[in-house]
Amino acid sequence: MSYREPDQNEYANISYAPETEFKTGIAIGSVSGWLGILMESQELPFKEVEFKQLYTAGHTESNVAAGQLPSQTIELKNTYRGRLNWIMQNRNLMEQIFGKLTTTTNTPTSYNTHVYNTGRADCMPLPSFTLAGWIDKDGDGYVEDIDKSMRFEGCKISSTTWTFNEGEELTVESEVAACSQSDQTAFPGALNEITTRPYQFTDGTLTVFGAVYARVKSGSITLGYNLEEKWYTNADPYDLKEKRAEITASLTLVMSGDDLWDLMNADPIASTVLQIDFVRTAAQDTFQLKSLKAYPNIKPAFGGGEGEVEVTVDFVLNDLVGTFIDATATDMIWGS
Repeated sequence: MSYREPDQNEYANISYAPETEFKTGIAIGSVSGWLGILMESQELPFKEVEFKQLYTAGHTESNVAAGQLPSQTIELKNTYRGRLNWIMQNRNLMEQIFGKLTTTTNTPTSYNTHVYNTGRADCMPLPSFTLAGWIDKDGDGYVEDIDKSMRFEGCKISSTTWTFNEGEELTVESEVAACSQSDQTAFPGALNEITTRPYQFTDGTLTVFGAVYARVKSGSITLGYNLEEKWYTNADPYDLKEKRAEITASLTLVMSGDDLWDLMNADPIASTVLQIDFVRTAAQDTFQLKSLKAYPNIKPAFGGGEGEVEVTVDFVLNDLVGTFIDATATDMIWGS
């Protein structure tokens, strides 16, 4: 075997395309919704087989007691689970994360407002998509029979976590499930590099009783539907069923004045709002995550150190709305 340089991560990428019907795969040449800036850890939903070994009392080999060795090994069912991790530059996969229902308005001037809701009847079932993974082994463009291209059909997002730290980009990690995989001999749709500046975490705010009162240093918000595979008569999943949504958040707050005491004494009522804002290129080019009901658990830390007083607050959220204000139209690959 001739010597080759090891394959390089920086030459790989991931793309997707919405499916018109669940498990109706998109042709590899049309899977053109590239995710853009990928984080280091990606796990495509490759097939994992559940094996079962069967034993027969009369099954023997030389010098082996009856029934000690399996008489045969069978394949029961296949599971396709993975994880995508990227830096947000646009509305990629947001429709698949939140659900189908969105509202779009042409305000403010020259911008569009896109609102993604959870918990609406129109949101379920979650829309499916075809996922493609590609690796250019030598960094010289896709070469058939040398480079690798994979397609995964009937994909759904099981859960998503947005993570933010002061002065850094907003990152997204999504757990994904699929129903099948296949090797491909062609390259996914034309690779169009996403050059839009990522969303930055600039000013996180927490509102209780209508008043903004805390600085947010870092945190995460998670939306999960706990997808469950249904196999029925298939070895591959026949269906991916969403369960009830679970929405949580965890924030590190820098406290000032009476903020801590106000938060510890706050009753979670309708005016307890968790709202985190992210800016991209301009004040009106933003992404906002908001819950109208936030139930806090406080973990205060007192004394003994230097610097600001930081407090961890974990929230159970009753809803989650994602609002984008950007200059993109509604006919983009990533949805409405």
